[in-house]
Amino acid sequence: MKVAVLIGTRPDAIKMAPLVLRMQQKESGFEAIVISTGQHRDLLGHGLECFGIAPDVDLAVMRDNDDLHSLTGRMIPAIASVLEKERPDIVLVHGDTTTALSAALAAFYVQTPVGHVEAGLTTGNKNTPYPEEVNRRLISRIADIHFAPTFLAKSNLMRSGIEEGRIAVTGNTLIDAVQYIEKTFPGDNGPKQGKMVLVTCHRREKSDSDLLGIYDAMCRIADDQSQPDIVFILHKRKEQRSFFLLRDKTHPRIRMIEPLEYSQFINLLKDADVILTDSGGIQEEASYFSKPLVILRNETERTEILESQLVKVVGYRSTDIVDHTCRFLAEIDIQVSAKISSACIFGDGVACDRIVKALRNWKRGHHLFLSTSEEFHPVSTPV
Repeated sequence: MKVAVLIGTRPDAIKMAPLVLRMQQKESGFEAIVISTGQHRDLLGHGLECFGIAPDVDLAVMRDNDDLHSLTGRMIPAIASVLEKERPDIVLVHGDTTTALSAALAAFYVQTPVGHVEAGLTTGNKNTPYPEEVNRRLISRIADIHFAPTFLAKSNLMRSGIEEGRIAVTGNTLIDAVQYIEKTFPGDNGPKQGKMVLVTCHRREKSDSDLLGIYDAMCRIADDQSQPDIVFILHKRKEQRSFFLLRDKTHPRIRMIEPLEYSQFINLLKDADVILTDSGGIQEEASYFSKPLVILRNETERTEILESQLVKVVGYRSTDIVDHTCRFLAEIDIQVSAKISSACIFGDGVACDRIVKALRNWKRGHHLFLSTSEEFHPVSTPV
């Protein structure tokens, strides 16, 4: 089976990489063609290099100071041209990026089936995350197969009118990726000095006042009695990058660093005592490693995580961010002794096997892509 795998950003590259590796195995029966739009050109290599994957086709459509409508307008014909040449049996898109929506539309225009990996997530608010929430909803109207990571995601799809028979619950491929990294790049996470808070912030919809609240919170957390070090990973988005770089080295315990190669990032995350982020993928990674998590958003599309006592959605108010982070820091010793693995909330490391099996069943015309017993089922609950 010939499969076109579309990527363009660091997150979708990381989450699709283990699926590409699975389809590249001998006697898999798959021919995977990796097509990159280059939406996040500077970050894409950080997501692919440690998996030993390079794009077969690089469209390189991104331009400096690009806007969403111009980018989408270039992506659709560029992707459609490749699909017309390659004639894959199916196009796989991931998540909620502009690349994913453009690829789904291009595939529809050239009458090629679409499989949507990580389908069914939603905040219920079309404006957050922007534009990802609407991207994902539109892709769900186009996709022929929906690979939902959880049963809640499946329920979201069914409530939106998607037939149950077109959905397979697979678990999230990010857990497959993390387990691959742990096996391939074990790292050296020995004893460390003091406590560390890891912070990332990149969402397009954040205002300057939101960013100011986050930075003020970082300074106040660094002054907490536990004296944690704050490691802030800069993003390539110019407005937010400039905002934080202007404040670089204004506090002795706040360190700003460039984006890391994925295996390095995972080892840094494992060292963190508390994580502050607006990233969706980092919510899943933090859950996998049972890390206390402060979500710098007003809502999350990964609502399963809210059952955990180690997770708080706080928005952008400095006081709320500080209060919850410092409480987590004060309770670190209790958390370490009490917590259990919560990796099962989002996956078990074999999501890619399920997707491959579902694709085979789809190709054979089976009524069910996966039986209920073959789908991903959580085996415990979060702490």
